[in-house]
Amino acid sequence: MPTVNCSEVLLKKWDGAFGIIFGLLLFVGGARCQQVYSVTWPTANAAPPATLPDVSPTAMAAYRMGLYFTSESNVVNLVAGQNAALGISVEQAAYFKKLFGERYHLIESDPVFRDAPSALSYCFSATTPTQGLAVVYSPKKVDAHLAPLVFLHGYGGSFLWVEQLLAENFPDRLIICPAFGISSSQMPAAYLSECLQAVQRKVAHPIGPPILMGLSVGSFGAARIFTKYPHQFSRLIVLGAYPPQETLTHFDKAMSVRFMVGGKEDYVESGAFQQYVRAMQPRPADIEVQTIAGADHFFLLEKREEAMKILRRWIDGPAVKKSGR
Repeated sequence: MPTVNCSEVLLKKWDGAFGIIFGLLLFVGGARCQQVYSVTWPTANAAPPATLPDVSPTAMAAYRMGLYFTSESNVVNLVAGQNAALGISVEQAAYFKKLFGERYHLIESDPVFRDAPSALSYCFSATTPTQGLAVVYSPKKVDAHLAPLVFLHGYGGSFLWVEQLLAENFPDRLIICPAFGISSSQMPAAYLSECLQAVQRKVAHPIGPPILMGLSVGSFGAARIFTKYPHQFSRLIVLGAYPPQETLTHFDKAMSVRFMVGGKEDYVESGAFQQYVRAMQPRPADIEVQTIAGADHFFLLEKREEAMKILRRWIDGPAVKKSGR
């Protein structure tokens, strides 16, 4: 086992920027059409109420209220440039505004996504929900022969920009984004199983073993679920993260696993990422690691064309074999 000074904190410092950004709401108050819709189901496995560091209960209540009245797009456009309030430099604020403002502008002009439901208010529920929630992109015709994409969000809640980006590049795939509190890193496998059953009922026919994807700490949740129940998924795709310590001895040669990281990430530059990947035992025979040179944690947007080219090869390339032991 590698002993490295690397933890979820290294990823949360990036994803946490979104928790801060959205916290600023406290102050700024057959054939068919493609569609995006919510799917719900009864559950006892939902995430507990979310908290933000250094935010009082009163402020959190105001924040939650704001989420019901302010769109994700409006939040990003309003606060991404507030460098003083965010405690970041003018250059960093401009970086946030460019990367995410442009993507939400595309969402606003996208006839499929402009009225798509946001899961943020659910993710920041004041009580433990009694229903699960997923935002689902459905293509014109759901092809049972194409593996659905299941995406687990990182720290800060579930964001539409990732699902819209995936739908833009994989318009023929069913894309399922379960929402799970402030972070899906600890999502129970039972919650995801309930989600897939609910979506299957919605589309009214069986869906094949999906490709399981995670972004940042959402990749930790994806890796934990995948290594426990590999037969339920066709492939694991880890974006902007490394395999968590407790999964390293639970991979096997029959698994199909992919990693994509930014070359400027702290855990990549320190060598921790490479140590974790080398420690996967047994090492999957079907494994690929891609590092996006010159990119940081937001390589999906900063180096979008390069990242999407790799993802298209991983997802739309030769048929993915069913994983399992």
